Amino acid sequence: MPQPGFFDLDERYAKLNERDPLVKLNPIIDWEAFREPLSVLRNPPRKSQAGRKPYDVVLMFRILVLQHLYNVCDDDIEYQIRDRHSFCRFLGRDLEDKVSDAKTIWLFREQLRVEHVFGSMTNEQGGLCCRVIGLARTATKIGLMNLVYNMRRLVQIDRLRASGV
Repeated sequence: MPQPGFFDLDERYAKLNERDPLVKLNPIIDWEAFREPLSVLRNPPRKSQAGRKPYDVVLMFRILVLQHLYNVCDDDIEYQIRDRHSFCRFLGRDLEDKVSDAKTIWLFREQLRVEHVFGSMTNEQGGLCCRVIGLARTATKIGLMNLVYNMRRLVQIDRLRASGV
């Protein structure tokens, strides 16, 4: 069996990057633009500094984007983040970093629900009606739907360019 070379891992990542749509999203999307609105919705004032610090709101939002993009439940997204290197790279995590568990992901999504009124909005691009509880949650859901729609369109356009159509 041949001994691995110095650049074998770099070549492997380069080949994976050619077909991974998540690699193309990070330069396109300004994730830090979501920090302020998410922080306002999620972070109530803490009574004390005891306990584990919460996960970064932008990281948790990226997890929700992945979950919505790949249509997986909380338990499955936790497993996929642990298992798939492409998900870790998209989230900016290393192999030794801690991964949010399914309960934390669920809790983050629930913390985005700040208003207890019925909200309904229409997604113009998909022609879908989104009905959830809370106006802030409705806006987040529509934003995720639009973001995923645009990501899928970007991947589709890249594939058409690559095939020469």
